[in-house]
Amino acid sequence: GVGVPELFSLTVDGSIHLRPEHPDDALVASAFNDHQRRSGRPGPAAVSSAAEVGRSYGLAVTSVPTPWRLDASDGPLVTRLLTERVAAVAEQRPEIEDSGRRWLLDRLDDLAQGRLTVRVGHVDLLLTPRLSAG
Repeated sequence: GVGVPELFSLTVDGSIHLRPEHPDDALVASAFNDHQRRSGRPGPAAVSSAAEVGRSYGLAVTSVPTPWRLDASDGPLVTRLLTERVAAVAEQRPEIEDSGRRWLLDRLDDLAQGRLTVRVGHVDLLLTPRLSAG
C-alpha cells in the first residue's frame, strides 16, 4: 500500500536434489514438505503464494531462481541442513523416524566421503508497483 518495492530473498521452493540418489530421498522429501505445510503454511508453495498475493495487489512480480549448490566444502551447512530436515520429518511422521535417521547417517557418510552434492531450490521474488502512464 505504500508503493515501494519488496524483495523476498532465499524463498525456499520445496525442491532439494541430492546426488548420489538414495532410496529414501522421496520419503524424506515428502514428509519434510508436509511439515512445511502444517497449520496452513504454504510450504513448498511459498513462492507461488507470495507471487499470487503480490499480483492480487496489482504489483509486478519478478522471480529469479537462486538455488544453493552445496558439497563437502560446505560440510557444516550441509550437516545442519540434513539434520534439521530429519528432525522435521520425525516431528511430522514419527512412524518413519527410524528410516529418517538411517537416511541421515547414510547422507552424512556420503558427505564425509566427498561424494554428496546438494541443490536446494530457492527463488528470489521482487514485487514492484506498476508504473502508471502519465
